[in-house]
Amino acid sequence: MHSVYIVFHDNGDSSIQAKNEAISWLDENGFSNPHSFYGHGKADWFVVGGRWSGMFTELSDEYQRFHERAKNFIKENYPELLADTFSDEGLGIRGVSFGNKETSKKQKKAKEKIKEMWDKEGNKTSCPLLRDSCGRWIVGIDNAPKEDIDDAQKLDKDIFEKLKKEYGDIEVVVVTDAFGGEERLMKDIDYEEIKDKWAVVIDYHF
Repeated sequence: MHSVYIVFHDNGDSSIQAKNEAISWLDENGFSNPHSFYGHGKADWFVVGGRWSGMFTELSDEYQRFHERAKNFIKENYPELLADTFSDEGLGIRGVSFGNKETSKKQKKAKEKIKEMWDKEGNKTSCPLLRDSCGRWIVGIDNAPKEDIDDAQKLDKDIFEKLKKEYGDIEVVVVTDAFGGEERLMKDIDYEEIKDKWAVVIDYHF
């Protein structure tokens, strides 16, 4: 199973550095320890972003408006992509594959059109709808697009409050030093204690 986790920490002058710092801290503190004979951490492996890549962007009002436009586009032009999905969050283009070759071709065309729509609006990161949920920052290996800075950022209060509302029951850790931190639920975090910290999205498997 997969779950989302957030690391709040102070280190790094950029999103890329903040991601690497979060990976190092989790690794050094045994968050994932699949090679131990006796012991085991919270996860058997983890990635930065993963299935939740772009979650901070998705909480923004700007993205919600884009998602609605994208949804209308899919409904009008590729309705079959939505017919067999349980949720319209991914619009039949993220997190789903089709056995039917014709539907797969239409999905590919739909992705291309959504990318055009996203890029035309001048967005600086890749569209969350088009991200590969498996091809992100895998424990210590930098294999994610550098421009996707939104999986590690300093949250403004609006996004923070939406995060508490939508993801209040997820676990987070507020790092205190190299080998210490306070693990709590997101709903118990106060904005003042993390407003100057990096928030890094972690997808972990257990």
